[in-house]
Formats: sequence, structure tokens, C-alpha cells
Amino acid sequence: MTYSELANRYAVAFYDIAAESKQSESFLSGLKTVHVIIEENKIIADFISTPLISSGEKVAVLQKAIKDSGLPTEVINFVLLLAKRGRLELLSNIIYSFRAREDELGGITRGTVRTAAPLSERQKENVLNRIKAFTKKKIILQYFEDQTIIGGLVAQVGGHTFDDSLSAHLQNMKEDLTRRIN
Repeated sequence: MTYSELANRYAVAFYDIAAESKQSESFLSGLKTVHVIIEENKIIADFISTPLISSGEKVAVLQKAIKDSGLPTEVINFVLLLAKRGRLELLSNIIYSFRAREDELGGITRGTVRTAAPLSERQKENVLNRIKAFTKKKIILQYFEDQTIIGGLVAQVGGHTFDDSLSAHLQNMKEDLTRRIN
């Protein structure tokens, strides 16, 4: 079984518990908090990733690190279970799979929009509405600046790419002129 398959199994099981108690947002936030705690503390990260240290010692150190974090008990128990089973390296994949499951069941599609310059809130809303109209789905977009597209935007959503960038228009014009010349 691959890491992503294993992470997906943990994520689905934990998501089902979260959904049953109507705390999926809280649980996801808790998992992200634990991930940040581990990643930002190099000593803890190194300690947890060392194979020479027993899982019991890792659980004890992790328990001390997250005990005062205000996390839901279920999140703490889940993370300690991962530590006990030597599966903490799956945490970022579990978070990704957890969110993907939440999105799938909620009918949400995530995407990215790259623009040469920052968009105003009104422009972002306009882009979002156009993509929603095309896909007929709930959409959550992340916006990034990318100077290589010169102007316009490139949106990638659910396997579709909408390229309305100046660089794409220039490339199309170049290809059209090349065809006409030849």
C-alpha cells in the first residue's frame, strides 16, 4: 500500500468521525495546528523522524507539545495514534486527503487563478462567478501573481484550464501569422 493510499484511509476514517460529530472544520484546523507545531519546532520534528527513538517516547514528547494547544480531544488522540503506529510522516497527506474528502462530499471544487497583477475584490468575484457558471459547481479559488503571463489570467479548476492571458493571445497570434506565411 502506498503512502497516499494509507494516508487516505486514515483521512477517510477520521473524516467520518468528524462528520458524525459535525466538527469537520474544527478537526481539520486541529490537524493543521499539530502539523505547524511539528514543522516549526525543529527539535520535535527531528525527534519524531528519528527511527532509533521508540514510538512510546515519541508519543510522550508529542503529547507534551500539544497538550496546552486547546485542540479537540479527538484530534489529540488521532495524532497520538499516528505517533504510536509510526505514521506521523503521513500527517500532511492526511490533511490533504481529509480536505479533499470534505470538498468531495460538499460538492466543492478548488482551483487557482494566476494573474500578472493583483485583482480587486470585484474582479475576483467576477472571475469566480464566470467559472461557477461554466462548471456548475461550488468553487473555491486561490489567487497568485505570475509576471510571466504578462496580462490577463490563467485559471485551473477541476481539470480545466481557462487561459485568457496576454502571453497566450500573443502565442496564438504568432502561430496564426506563421500559418498564413507558410
